[in-house]
Amino acid sequence: MENNNHELNVKQKIRSKNNKKYILSFSILIVMIVLTFYLLFREYTFKELRDVLKNVNMKYILVAMTMPLFYILFQSLSTKTILKTLGEKTSLLHNAEYNAIDMYFSAITPSSTGGQPMALYYMVKDDVPSTKSIAALLLNTAAFKVILLGLGVFALIFEAGLLFGSGIALPILFFIGILINVIIVLICLGGIYHINMIRKCGYGILKFINKFRKKDINIILEKFELKLSEYEQCGKFIQAHKKLFIKVLFWNLCQRVSFFSISFFIYKSFGLSGVGIIQQIVIQVMISISVDSLPIPGGVLITETLMLRAYEQIYIEELILPAMLLTRLTGYYLLLIITTTIFIIKHIKTTIKGNRRNKAKENLQEN
Repeated sequence: MENNNHELNVKQKIRSKNNKKYILSFSILIVMIVLTFYLLFREYTFKELRDVLKNVNMKYILVAMTMPLFYILFQSLSTKTILKTLGEKTSLLHNAEYNAIDMYFSAITPSSTGGQPMALYYMVKDDVPSTKSIAALLLNTAAFKVILLGLGVFALIFEAGLLFGSGIALPILFFIGILINVIIVLICLGGIYHINMIRKCGYGILKFINKFRKKDINIILEKFELKLSEYEQCGKFIQAHKKLFIKVLFWNLCQRVSFFSISFFIYKSFGLSGVGIIQQIVIQVMISISVDSLPIPGGVLITETLMLRAYEQIYIEELILPAMLLTRLTGYYLLLIITTTIFIIKHIKTTIKGNRRNKAKENLQEN
């Protein structure tokens, strides 16, 4: 009984700590958003913006606004495909909830680090085994990064002028982003296919870091080994279904292309036709890679800044800011609103379900 109470107290402390972290991240995000719009409108009035936006073609804007929904849908189809292959029958709606939660917390936390832990929490709450949940999240992350890197290489080979014509900041951040994403992909794939290599590297890195922290290395290594065992089980699941990764890559490609095409529909809404969808997608790929791993919630401010510089190559001066705002409002803020709504509904449903389970247990114990 005492052990159960101790475990419950530990879980409550961890949950409280995580809640504080998410509240802090969200607060930073709000401050960054306010600062961003303050800086953007110092030299551009709302009247000027309204005069430009009243002439846009709303048909293209509405098409652009559907892309965040496709973004969630394709990721959900990917997750459903993985879990089905691993023997878990989950509805598309539930997978949409998991992925919306992942996207929401990724959007409000630095370097998108908060999404997967929260998605895992709600998957387990819905009785999806943790090992299979981790496998789905791990495989999706690997595919998500592989597709981004592939599109980045394509952009560098065929549209390098768009990269190097956008100032010095974008190329520097782009190549840093490429390096970080390569490391993440290697870790994800290593966790699936070469767990012993990850174990050796991890032990070496942890021991080196611990020289400066002076903590009990055995406790740290035990936690690391526990996490590795989960990844090892995931790897066995995934290796038993070798064609699965190809399917996951396909859905992630559809997801990325649908999301990056938002800027093309915004461009068309202004009645323009000089730049094609490939060039529009390339610009978004470059910006996404550049800000993907930065410790800034949602990449707010830096994304807008890089987008303004890149848009100098494809828009006349008076359309640069309106185009950037429409692209960002549709691609980030609308997605944030949708995923926030889904998260709130899912949290309420999960809380009610948990309360019912607890009440049923209490009644069973009384009887």
